[in-house]
Amino acid sequence: MISGVKCGGIFLSSPSDEDELQNIAFWPHTTSLSPTLKPIAANTVNSGVAGVHKAANHESQPVDYVTQPLIEQGQVVGSVVLALTVRSEQQYQAVLQLLQWGTVFLEKLLKQANHQPVDDASLALNAVALLSENEPLAVMGYHFCNFLADHFNCSRVQLGLNKGLQVQVLSVSHQLHFDRRIERIRQVEFAMEECIEQNQNIVISAPSHEASTVIKTHTQQLLSDKNEAVCSLILRNGETYMDAPGESR
Repeated sequence: MISGVKCGGIFLSSPSDEDELQNIAFWPHTTSLSPTLKPIAANTVNSGVAGVHKAANHESQPVDYVTQPLIEQGQVVGSVVLALTVRSEQQYQAVLQLLQWGTVFLEKLLKQANHQPVDDASLALNAVALLSENEPLAVMGYHFCNFLADHFNCSRVQLGLNKGLQVQVLSVSHQLHFDRRIERIRQVEFAMEECIEQNQNIVISAPSHEASTVIKTHTQQLLSDKNEAVCSLILRNGETYMDAPGESR
């Protein structure tokens, strides 16, 4: 986590015009610093070099900009820009190192989305931005579930965390507070455990009303709630498993 960040943005070159940059992700959503990010990102794309850029004071407080280019197949395709409170040269080197590690992950996302529409890359980067907020994990999960539910038109999205042999629901879309003891939440946790136990994503749609033993809990959810589809996806972080089941309207 990088402290003292005023704002930040991720910019990618436009597929139709390499000289034009598209803002793929931005934090926070509104700030007076936003107009200054794009030209700095453009300079970084042109130079292909990470660095620290000194800037004019913002609201009587000095602000510096740290940038890191995004590289795909040996070419600079974008830039990450952070506006920070002024710090020592040694601290800037530490920030640049952290930013470089973070952009490795972004470059992998870009590589995966190379043959997909730009909207897919934007979706992934916006999801990463939500999970990077400086908020409690359950609150970040709540915003993440809302984001997926709204984008994919799901009636409900839940995020769970694997704890030993069990999975515990961490967040539910459009419901910041919920009671884990109710039957609906327990059924979701059973479905998550079913997904992780099989170590594979599970997707079942309404036409396949087959209550097989392999996807018993998922089929039960599909039939009882009269959903069009139920989908569970495993999110991996090393040896830690998170599960995000969604139910389509």
